[in-house]
Amino acid sequence: MTSILTYLAAFLLYILIGWFFWRNTWGQPSPKADDRVPVTIAWAHYAMLAPLVLHAVTLYQSMFAGTGLIFGLSNAISSIVWLTAFIYWFSGFFNRLQGLQTLVAPVAAAAAIAVLLPLFFPSLRPLEKHRIACI
Repeated sequence: MTSILTYLAAFLLYILIGWFFWRNTWGQPSPKADDRVPVTIAWAHYAMLAPLVLHAVTLYQSMFAGTGLIFGLSNAISSIVWLTAFIYWFSGFFNRLQGLQTLVAPVAAAAAIAVLLPLFFPSLRPLEKHRIACI
């Protein structure tokens, strides 16, 4: 079972990165197409990997704990928010998403809350492995 510290570390990292993006991109002029991305923004883009990995670890351990698949409402919400944050993070390597930088803070806040959901609202009915094979 994942320690509560893993949940709290992912929560705090999401909050810190969301705060960093909000503080450094809100109200800043948008760079032109030929300008380079500031080093702090590029650094923060790579720093987003740490809470994403911690969130993935907590999701994996809370969904595949025991003998079957535990996929309740809290795990579903946490998975959706993690996937949203991951797609945004991954697409940032290929496309300039400067117009969407103001959405990082709300997505990070949602992810910070969603990472704690399986901790506070665990699923009560796991789906056993023999039922998974029949589906």
